[in-house]
Amino acid sequence: GPRGDGVSAYTNIPETWDVESGKGILWKAEIPLAGNNSPLVWGDRVFVMGADVEAYVYQVYCYDASNGKLLWTGDVPNALNAEGEPLEVMEDTGLSSCTGVTDGRRVYTIFATGNVAAFDYAGKRVWLTKLGVPDSVYGYASSLAIWQDKVIVQFDQGVADDEISKLIALDVFTGRTAWETARPVGNSWSSPIVVPVGDAWRIFTAADPWVIAYDAATGAELWRAECIMGDIAPSPIYAQGMVFAIEPYSRMVAIRAEGIGNVTDTHVAWVAEDDIPDICSPISDGERVWVMLTDGLLTCYRLADGKKLWDHEFERGMFNASPGLVGDKLYLLDMKGTMHIIAAADAFKLLGTAKLGEKCLASPAFADGRIYIRSEKNLYCIGSK
Repeated sequence: GPRGDGVSAYTNIPETWDVESGKGILWKAEIPLAGNNSPLVWGDRVFVMGADVEAYVYQVYCYDASNGKLLWTGDVPNALNAEGEPLEVMEDTGLSSCTGVTDGRRVYTIFATGNVAAFDYAGKRVWLTKLGVPDSVYGYASSLAIWQDKVIVQFDQGVADDEISKLIALDVFTGRTAWETARPVGNSWSSPIVVPVGDAWRIFTAADPWVIAYDAATGAELWRAECIMGDIAPSPIYAQGMVFAIEPYSRMVAIRAEGIGNVTDTHVAWVAEDDIPDICSPISDGERVWVMLTDGLLTCYRLADGKKLWDHEFERGMFNASPGLVGDKLYLLDMKGTMHIIAAADAFKLLGTAKLGEKCLASPAFADGRIYIRSEKNLYCIGSK
């Protein structure tokens, strides 16, 4: 969604489709190279990224949203690691897991190499910024965020004692650093979110052991809470004045978003410890918060106090894609390509399912009357004519 929290800006989203009959499938387009990043949609353009782990090729793809035609391919240079060798990462992560951003003028992308590139809508590379190959044990995977004329990069790497992690804002016109703030953390795989809090915009981040809030305009750190540990992959979300962050397998922490300095002892509103995910980010409708385990256990908590309301296990379902919220419905895409649509309510209710029949790891993108889903090899546009 527009704020990177999984919440769709539209409610006229299709609920049924069938690949075999073609019902509800507007188009299907092959993606030349693999990647786990999600589709970006703006107007009549759809963007995805891909990379070849053997040839070390990094590319951006622009499709026509109306018919799926590949309009152009943009190339991003390779980068070598500290030993002067091609970068190698875990197969599950890949070289192209970071989702980019767009502002309607350009599309901005980052790969596991630390190379950030901007392309205009005609396919011309406008700038390239080399942040250096990050020291990431699984491979760098944080997605970009954008605010006004700044691309936000959560560039976490190494261990905390290395003191090399940064939050970086790049100027959208030039790629030069607008501001840069040191981060007291090691490598992480979560993504930053940018949200309005009161009359100001804030950036929230999560990485062992801190959840940290920054001023979006200047990059100044506002507050931090020491409350999570381990390999942090789920991104934080913001709802009803609170930030929700995940410690994989262990707990979800709700933190009041207004504060200054170290708020560990003063601003943690509640902690939930049942059924906590390792990959999928949480999602909220303002009344409830849902979390999804990779093995298919969905749990619903009451936002106000963290009370567990219910859980449901999807048999034979495995999930890497984070849940999406469309009005009063949750869209849950499993790895086999089946979308489970349930009621966003105080009790579990399955409303329907729809199948693609292909492996899906990336979170879907919701647009006006359409869903864009990236499978392992293809990009699908689902909707009505």
